[in-house]
Amino acid sequence: MQKIYDEGRWQTWVDANISFMQKTFGKENVVGCAGHMDEVTFHLHFTVVPILMGQAAERDDTKKQYEMRNGKEKRRYKKQEVTARLCARDVFTQENAERWQTDYALHMQAAGFDLERGVHGSKAKHMDPAVYNAIKAEEAKLEAEKAGLEMQKEVLEVEVDSLQSEKDALALEIETLNKQKKQAETAVKGLQKMCDNLTIQKSQLTTDLSELQNQLSSGKISLAEYNQKKENVEKQISNCDATLADKQQKLEMKQAELQDIKDKVNYYDVAYVRFDPPKNDRKPPQITDRPPRFGNIDEWLKAQNAKIKKQFNDSLDEYGKTVMKAAEASIIGERKFRLMQQRDMENLGKDYRTERHLRRQQTSDTLDFLALFEKPDIAKLVREVAIALMGGHHVSIPCVGGGSVSSETDWDGRKKDEEDENFRLRCWLHAARTVKASRCVPTRQKRYGI
Repeated sequence: MQKIYDEGRWQTWVDANISFMQKTFGKENVVGCAGHMDEVTFHLHFTVVPILMGQAAERDDTKKQYEMRNGKEKRRYKKQEVTARLCARDVFTQENAERWQTDYALHMQAAGFDLERGVHGSKAKHMDPAVYNAIKAEEAKLEAEKAGLEMQKEVLEVEVDSLQSEKDALALEIETLNKQKKQAETAVKGLQKMCDNLTIQKSQLTTDLSELQNQLSSGKISLAEYNQKKENVEKQISNCDATLADKQQKLEMKQAELQDIKDKVNYYDVAYVRFDPPKNDRKPPQITDRPPRFGNIDEWLKAQNAKIKKQFNDSLDEYGKTVMKAAEASIIGERKFRLMQQRDMENLGKDYRTERHLRRQQTSDTLDFLALFEKPDIAKLVREVAIALMGGHHVSIPCVGGGSVSSETDWDGRKKDEEDENFRLRCWLHAARTVKASRCVPTRQKRYGI
């Protein structure tokens, strides 16, 4: 019926059923037809008036009627001419019902529908509506659970694919790092060998220079020859020192690069083996029922196989959930670990930038401090301000354009647990900044590299 409805032949099927009912019971006797499409199977309800033509057959007298009339003359009644009468007992008989099923199948086949007659003489009984509804409710529940499991399976497959992609990318990155590691190790070995050779060459040249001095002392060579050979050897030693310094610098850079690659490889190796699949402690599927002594063993095997399949699928789904929870926890932990490392690196970078800024500021202050001491009067003023700050006092320095600048400006005094040397240095630098702010000193000329 679903196929008929999907193909758009529902009305054709209804018309074929109406024509069969009109043909069987008479067009004038079929007075109603209602289609039900709100149940499992589409079907029609017909209202038929069971009208027959002609006189009904006389009934046989019962035993009681015969005894009452025994010996007495039966009364005669004039039979009435009946053209039409209602008689459901004569119409809806078992023989007619069997014949209608056969005629209906033939009629629907002629109308173009693939319909077969039901089993003749079948003893099948209708299912109780309550049982049928319970079965349908259970089927709907199972279908909903199946749909949920399929959706969960799709989500798990997506997550597995994502994890597999991350794993493949991580494996590719580790492979690339291992190649870079081998290249860096080869480069380090080559540079170390070159440095060793240069060191040996320098040592040999130094020995040659000493030998020249011995030859000059013993008179084996002249002074001019000694100076010429000495100049040549010293030039070779100078070239060797320059080459050795360059190779050592490259060696240090390559060693730092190699150490960075090793740290990354070790980090990824630890992150790669961080997840351990949980142990599968679920019981294997088992046969719980005994085989029947009598009857069909195939049905029993079919039922047991279905139970084992269900147990296996349930166990597999449960273990899959456990694995995904463990993997999710591992990934979250790994992400937190990486985030913590990233934050640590950011803090280190921030501290490094702060330290570099302070060093630059200290260098600038030191140069300004030295520039102030180029004039004796300004140096005396700086000394007075520094001594006042060390003693916990402050002085006001008059500015060129009027007014004054206090040595207490932006001064926080001595810090807690600050050493004497550091405190005195801060006092001198702050005194220099205070004097400079008074604009009593010309701007320091900028030097190359500062």
